[in-house]
Amino acid sequence: MTIEEKIKEIAAPLCRDEGLYLMEVNVRGDAKNRLFEIIADNEKGITLGQCQRISRQIQDELDMDERFQQNYRLNVSSPGLERPLIYDWQFRKNIGKTLKLVLDDGEKISATLLNINEDELELATGEGKAARKIKRSAVKKAKIKLQW
Repeated sequence: MTIEEKIKEIAAPLCRDEGLYLMEVNVRGDAKNRLFEIIADNEKGITLGQCQRISRQIQDELDMDERFQQNYRLNVSSPGLERPLIYDWQFRKNIGKTLKLVLDDGEKISATLLNINEDELELATGEGKAARKIKRSAVKKAKIKLQW
């Protein structure tokens, strides 16, 4: 079992207990200076308290495992605004926000997400224009468009 697999095995049930989805586990650095990065989230957003609780619980588990006796840093956080939207719940969480989409055919769209179902996204592409529906399968990449 790899280090990432072991961390996922530990983190997944702890995230579930907090009502979170374990989205990603990354292991960076070398054997002398490892960084274990856990990314978790849910429809409401992860809180600082949840990050702290999960971090403490994971650290307790890792400290008892002899494979993790080297120095390491542990970081539990939200995915951040720059990460792509992948799961349906991420899209639902961002209804009403402007998204940047890249479609399979290369078309780039900036539009407000109005609705989502398992097959398609409903988008408002501009004032006075009819809503546009796009098949989920046609979306290559989707991110939140940051408003500055």
